[in-house]
Amino acid sequence: AARLNIHVVSQPGFFSALGDGYLEAFGPARSAGLYPFASLRDDGVLVAGSSDAPVITASPLVGMRDAILRRTDAGAYVARAEALPPAEALELYTRSAAFVSRHDDQVGSLEVGKLADFTVLDRDPLNAPPDSLGETVVRMTVVGGAIVFERPGA
Repeated sequence: AARLNIHVVSQPGFFSALGDGYLEAFGPARSAGLYPFASLRDDGVLVAGSSDAPVITASPLVGMRDAILRRTDAGAYVARAEALPPAEALELYTRSAAFVSRHDDQVGSLEVGKLADFTVLDRDPLNAPPDSLGETVVRMTVVGGAIVFERPGA
């Protein structure tokens, strides 16, 4: 895939939402091959995150949590060797998502010349306990440099 410049867009949030069903249907050994994020990235494949909403939550923070933990709703872990560190999990939903959608010249990172699109969260997703990412509160959303959402008391 890397040699052919094929990119993978995947849904890490399926671990918590559907992971127990995967384990039941495929068993632990075969389930270990699901969503091999670390192996794909190590092999040079660009991996981006998505949600497949409304099948599961659209929250990229839940997707980040699941890419880091690879834990089902019942608490089973699936192929922990394929887990991503927080910075790489964040990249799935920022730079990589912008690249595969062909908008990386405008969004995906905060750089001069790009749109000022960002969110302000109640915690640092790179240093917060991964378990807490699903409960992260968005305090503010800025699109094109304009505040489009601000939580009262933020």
